[in-house]
Amino acid sequence: MNEIKELTDLHPDVFRIYAGLDDPWMRSVSLRCYAATPTKTSVALPLTMQEIQEGQLFEPFVRLKCEQAQELMDSLWQCGIRPTEGAGSAGAMRAVEKHLQDMRKIVASKLKVDL
Repeated sequence: MNEIKELTDLHPDVFRIYAGLDDPWMRSVSLRCYAATPTKTSVALPLTMQEIQEGQLFEPFVRLKCEQAQELMDSLWQCGIRPTEGAGSAGAMRAVEKHLQDMRKIVASKLKVDL
């Protein structure tokens, strides 16, 4: 069986990693990964954990290109997973920026100054 060593060497159209909601009541999400070429399809198998010595360096179990990480993040978002902290979504930020612009206009008109 041929193994794919470096997922980052695969073109984004060939390699996919995505999340899917298993059961909304149990609140579990599955991650799936596959790579497809015209002649074969390969899938990621369940992770195997290995004990290491304290302080021992170890390689990441997967490396993703930014486009692949974005695809994973988007699929997690579709499953309802949101960051616990942070600036929020781009839409929320745009709404805050628009609100601030409106407040600047009100202040400028009341104080008769240019901001």
